[in-house]
Amino acid sequence: MKKGKFHGQRSIGDHVSKGSVVAVVDDYPVIAQISGMLRGLLRDDVEVRKGMKVGDIDPRDKRELCFAISEKSRAIGGASSRPFSINSINRSG
Repeated sequence: MKKGKFHGQRSIGDHVSKGSVVAVVDDYPVIAQISGMLRGLLRDDVEVRKGMKVGDIDPRDKRELCFAISEKSRAIGGASSRPFSINSINRSG
């Protein structure tokens, strides 16, 4: 299988065990490589290719972390929004 349509079998916030099926691509199972909380997953019907990242499992296994913004994400978001803020100030003045 080189590429196909992605279909999730689990939902964000579900506990998954290593070796369990979390999705299928066409008829091929996508197997969890570690146990933990499913924190991210592609939407159904997205075309994927072999080796592509399709989800994220958090080994800390805490459901509340699935719906929170991590410190790393907050830092990246803050840094990427600064140029827009500066450009907005420069254009209006």
